[in-house]
Amino acid sequence: GEGGGLLFRCPGGHTLERGRTASDKWSCNPCRATIPEHGLVYSCRECDWDGCGLCFARAVSVGALPQGSIAAAAPEEENPGMGVCEEGHELFEYCAPDNQWACDKCRRVASVGGVMYGCRICNYDVCAPCR
Repeated sequence: GEGGGLLFRCPGGHTLERGRTASDKWSCNPCRATIPEHGLVYSCRECDWDGCGLCFARAVSVGALPQGSIAAAAPEEENPGMGVCEEGHELFEYCAPDNQWACDKCRRVASVGGVMYGCRICNYDVCAPCR
């Protein structure tokens, strides 16, 4: 079922566009974290709503992503080869919201805003060099 308030969507239920932030002045509506410059973002300009990669990955892992809610990426934006976790689940890009995130391969702690790739089903995370 749909958990209370877990759905990853704007108030208007519009199709979200996947993109990159142009500055560090963006924040995630669901979790309130700052999204760093060039960070992955899912946006609805009509509702002025933005969601971060981590909230997107969490929504995917619990089935809280409404059908058709994310615009299909242009072929050049597709990022095949983000990898999979040890259980074979797809990894999703996100920016570390704080310094509590570490790579499960090299054990390096991610800097705040650092790009990571993770599986929220398995709580598995890797840094960009280890991916």
